[in-house]
Amino acid sequence: LLMEAVKRGAGREAMHERIRDHSLAVLRELRAGSLSENDLAERLGADPDYPLSADDVRSVLADPRRFVGAAPAQVDAFTARVAEIAARFPDAATYRPEPII
Repeated sequence: LLMEAVKRGAGREAMHERIRDHSLAVLRELRAGSLSENDLAERLGADPDYPLSADDVRSVLADPRRFVGAAPAQVDAFTARVAEIAARFPDAATYRPEPII
């Protein structure tokens, strides 16, 4: 939500504050029982200082792939490196250390 707002020309710090304030308000009201359902999308969409509509916010939140960042590429790089090392040292898979004590 922050990066989408920034992509649309909003300031990062200002948008962080808007998202944080609305998120905390939703949390407080949910915990207090004065709110029965998370309405963050509607709150942000109604905020004149926030550049996304409620539908835009719901669209961002509906796509969980947007939240993983570089993790898939990092996992692929790590597993490729482990595969290289395992191929160089095939006996390592059966290594059992001697007791330390």
